[in-house]
Amino acid sequence: MSYARNRLIIVIILFFALILSAVKEKKLQLPVKWTFQGKASMEKKDEKENIPELPKDLKIEIKYPPAVDEEAAIIYAASDKYIFKIDAITGSLKDYKMLDYAFKYNPLLSEKKLYVLLDENRVGCISAELKEPPLWNVEVEKAELNAILLTDEGLVASSSKGLLVAISNEGNLLWRVELEGGIKFQPSYGGEEPHIYCTDNESNLYKISESDGKVIWKAKLPAQATGKPVPFRERIYFGIEGGHFIAVDSDDGEVDWSFHTVNNNVAPAVGFDGMICFGSLNNQLYCRNHRSGSLDVRMRSSKRFYKAPVIAGRLLFAAPFGDEFLIIDIEEERAVGKTDYKKKITAPLRACDSAKVIIVVTDEGKLEALDYGGILKMISEEYAEEEEKQAETEENESGEEGLGSKSEPAVKEDKAEDKDSVIAEQWTLLKLLLVFTVILR
Repeated sequence: MSYARNRLIIVIILFFALILSAVKEKKLQLPVKWTFQGKASMEKKDEKENIPELPKDLKIEIKYPPAVDEEAAIIYAASDKYIFKIDAITGSLKDYKMLDYAFKYNPLLSEKKLYVLLDENRVGCISAELKEPPLWNVEVEKAELNAILLTDEGLVASSSKGLLVAISNEGNLLWRVELEGGIKFQPSYGGEEPHIYCTDNESNLYKISESDGKVIWKAKLPAQATGKPVPFRERIYFGIEGGHFIAVDSDDGEVDWSFHTVNNNVAPAVGFDGMICFGSLNNQLYCRNHRSGSLDVRMRSSKRFYKAPVIAGRLLFAAPFGDEFLIIDIEEERAVGKTDYKKKITAPLRACDSAKVIIVVTDEGKLEALDYGGILKMISEEYAEEEEKQAETEENESGEEGLGSKSEPAVKEDKAEDKDSVIAEQWTLLKLLLVFTVILR
């Protein structure tokens, strides 16, 4: 009886060891550098700037992701009719401006100009200095505008009624086109030969010329899109209902490859170098080869992903619906670890590399800057230590060969082996668990 009980204890220990190995990830620090909201933020005004006092009863509630000026380390955040110019390093208020209409979408920045979508179907442009009156303001009639995007020739506004409207940098109407179905997600602009890509609620994907609005091709999708299309290199990437992530050829609209995430919808993607990265409602974060779809890196969260990851230097940050950030080194193609963050994030992430911060919008309407400089320093030190150990190992082995050792020359480990080391450890423990289970029988 005692012998059987001991065997059972061994199996239980192995089982929990397997579970622990599956969740074994490094916890990192992503401290809050500054917070912007309400009267407390007004106390952090830049004294060098002549900034007028805000109304005492004004409630600042940030809803949209800010625009980022990397060169100047400045971000622009919108709340109701106000737009705020904030120092990305210190969080101090440098200036603000009140417009005639409330914001309906996040501001976009290009060449020191801010492009905005406002209530009552108005699209406008203001100087990033916030000192001058609006440069122009255009009302788009008979439309329910829900998003804007920048192109080389100006901007394009989309409508839930299936309307696309192009406006020049000077505020002149360029073209107007109606699609078969309504537009739910922001269209995108880019690719090797930049074009506009848009999905509608009739499960269509469109490739559209930015110069005249001509539909170059329309492709029927297997299901409706679950996020905006992301043009990257020679393909367009996005998720569709049913848990599929697809890569569509930008030349003809044919699906090149697809990946199934176990009947869970997929969040918007981001592309970098040779990888396309996205999260899913099955709590997984994936980085896959953009050409073949083969898996490069995968991490698991305790929560679902709804927003696209953001790239900050060599790091990719992904935030599921509260609790934590997942971090991947996209240059080395390996998981870095996780960091706790107990607030719910309600808008897409932004990064300002010049300030070394990730900008998040919380469910409290706050804008927070999270300092990732410490993580960059930590991984640089770890990599330097690894390289030093590898060099010592190679030197010792070469020394042994010089003394006539019969040992085999060192073989450089493949990156895939390094990435799958945890999986290999889990598999070993699983085999041991199976062996002891057979013994019990």
